[in-house]
Amino acid sequence: MQSGESLPLWTVVAQNDAADSGNEIHDDTVARQYGFEGGLVPGITVYGYMTGPLVAAFGPEWLDRGGMEFRLRRPVYEGETVRVRAEVTRRDTARSEVEIVVRNAADEVCALGTGWMLADPPERGETLPPRRALPEERWPAERRSFEREPVLGSVESVWKEERISAYLEQMQDPNAVYRDGVAHPAWILRLANLVVDRSVAVNPWIHVSSSVQNLRRARAGEVVETRARVLDLFEKNGHEYVDLSIGMTARPVDAAPEDAVPILRGEHRAIYKPRRKGEPGAAR
Repeated sequence: MQSGESLPLWTVVAQNDAADSGNEIHDDTVARQYGFEGGLVPGITVYGYMTGPLVAAFGPEWLDRGGMEFRLRRPVYEGETVRVRAEVTRRDTARSEVEIVVRNAADEVCALGTGWMLADPPERGETLPPRRALPEERWPAERRSFEREPVLGSVESVWKEERISAYLEQMQDPNAVYRDGVAHPAWILRLANLVVDRSVAVNPWIHVSSSVQNLRRARAGEVVETRARVLDLFEKNGHEYVDLSIGMTARPVDAAPEDAVPILRGEHRAIYKPRRKGEPGAAR
């Protein structure tokens, strides 16, 4: 690949794979109360579409030393044809970068991102958020909850072999590496949403942006632990936002948590209290 080169166009028909989740922003009726046309296709799913051309171009190694920074600009809805265009903007001995644009059928920009691939494995010395048990009862979705409890409860999940075919069909991702039991990056990053949902009674809430550095691919059967701590809290246009530092580790099921190895670090931004349609866009 050379700087200025376009990667093959990646086209999918968007799937709302969270319509029956606990987050009602993915439900048509609730989403309309917040000014949307219908239930939102999860931002994590859109991120998954954006990873497709990167893994196709850089190979499975992108899951070990690649990364992406992206933001969601416009909702994607169930059944829309989504086109992912990617162009190489940097190519040198240390790092390659690709600008990514997601557009809907009306040619509106829905998401923007920069993906990268490092020539050498990334440094793993950065400290991950601490481990913490999940609360017995979720905290209220209020600013004071995040201020009082800046470290969220940790969540453990396992990518199971029996899920692979159905998940890849839904993601419409033909990259062969996932057929060998490697966890899809959209499934991995979805755990950052789960760690919020299991600690705080957010509903509905909206994923806005993320920046992730992959450190190692995760495989089926491994225990993936997700940790998070609050970096910042702010209000904008009547929405309440939280910025989180996230970190994930993986280990065999029979290994102790302290023997786990880091697989991802990054930051995650969400609106934990969106403004309803018709409410003033002023500070609380």
